[in-house]
Amino acid sequence: MKPDEILKISKKNESLTQTAGKGALWWISSGLWQTGIRLGASAVLARNLNPSDFGLFGMAMIVNELIDRMGPISMGSGLIAKKDITQKDLSTCFWMMSIVRFVLFLAAFFSASFASAFFANPDLENVLRVISVIFLFSIISIVPRMILNKKMEYRRLAFINSIGVSFESCLAVVLVLTTGLGYWSLVFSMVIANLLINITLMISAKWYPAFLFDKESFKYLYRYGINSIGATLLSYLSDNLDYFLVGKFLGAATLGLYEFAYRVPHLIVTKLIAPASGVIFPSFSVLQDDNNALVDGLIRSSKYIAIISFPILGGLAVVSEMFVPIVWGEKWLPIVTPLRILCFAAAVKCLNFPINSIFLCKNRPDIPFKLSIIIFFVSLFSVSGLSYLFGLNGTASGMVISSLVIFVGYYFAIQLTYNFLWQLFKNISISIISTVVSMSIAYGALYFMSMNEVAIFVNLIITVFIGVIGYIGALYLFFNGTFYELIQLGRTLLLKKNPDANLS
Repeated sequence: MKPDEILKISKKNESLTQTAGKGALWWISSGLWQTGIRLGASAVLARNLNPSDFGLFGMAMIVNELIDRMGPISMGSGLIAKKDITQKDLSTCFWMMSIVRFVLFLAAFFSASFASAFFANPDLENVLRVISVIFLFSIISIVPRMILNKKMEYRRLAFINSIGVSFESCLAVVLVLTTGLGYWSLVFSMVIANLLINITLMISAKWYPAFLFDKESFKYLYRYGINSIGATLLSYLSDNLDYFLVGKFLGAATLGLYEFAYRVPHLIVTKLIAPASGVIFPSFSVLQDDNNALVDGLIRSSKYIAIISFPILGGLAVVSEMFVPIVWGEKWLPIVTPLRILCFAAAVKCLNFPINSIFLCKNRPDIPFKLSIIIFFVSLFSVSGLSYLFGLNGTASGMVISSLVIFVGYYFAIQLTYNFLWQLFKNISISIISTVVSMSIAYGALYFMSMNEVAIFVNLIITVFIGVIGYIGALYLFFNGTFYELIQLGRTLLLKKNPDANLS
């Protein structure tokens, strides 16, 4: 890319970058808060519930989410992708999704007995039927959530999600400590918090459906929705094949152990990276006709996602042997090795978010579906085979192998834009090298302190601190330009007012 083209793109997207950047900061702050709350609550819950309780709850969640993926959940994405939306578009989407969500509620409620038989767990049936009401609750917030996303109201969305997670976690802890409900404490707290979040979103967006239904809007949204069914369903099966296999063949107690190994890497992806990445699609949709701008945005977003996620996940892998017993207790020590392996899989998954935004902006929702087919079969063979040979460690390793298929997505993105692969990997390598350096320094500090019998809690704090300093030092020493770029970006986002109000 020529220097004048780079300058042109930078000036064109300056205000949009600030808007997206501020939104990402809100999501990151919210994600850190939610992750802290979840971990704090899990420290109490892990000591008062058994692995089988978490395993049963995990079974219910994977079945409920599987049914959720059978609906065209990406219809709402069509609202974001469309440049000019009307009340007809919004109301058409609402009535379409109302019917879909009601059908999914019936499917979840009446399939509970089959799921219970599949996992050979009779307690699962009633849990699934209670959780199924979430499908009805979600009807009222589908369109309001998309409106807030399209307007880039990220601060409001982040605040609502944070309050919801805090309420759910605190309620679960209170119920566990005071009622003796066991796993029902997890169920009731999730259902009540979900209702609270959906009502709040509806009120916050200040939008209510009209009795309108437009045929052209239906066709447009249907195209997004119908392609999303296969893609999201296969993607979900690929991502959760490990849960199904462990739950089916090893039982609720083992699934509970695996769920905790998966918990923190998954929290980092879903509560920190995924919400922050949620600003990418609305931001890209403004630039969907400009390939140069899209590529520039893709490279930048991938770079910043890697800078945030890689050191966190790498550091977690280093300190997991101390982290697990301190936070959850000695009975959870068997999850240390699977947790370390899953940190690597999560790091790769973080890079998937910008790619999907490119496909949607280029009006190619069919490509994620094709990719999901490849990922599913890779997951099926790698996870099942390695699980049989190596147990939970093999299950985690299979998830790593399946996550690597993401790089096929980058190939498709190249075909839609132009060849930017070298630029992309050059930017991502900054985080990889800095993370490896910081992990090596942290391991050295950990070894030194273990030789001197330092207390485990002190050891954890010192190792984390040294790892953070090592990462920052590696960026400064080896990638000085990126180091100062991040400082300047932080100053811009934190100190300047957002000039781009017209984008919302």
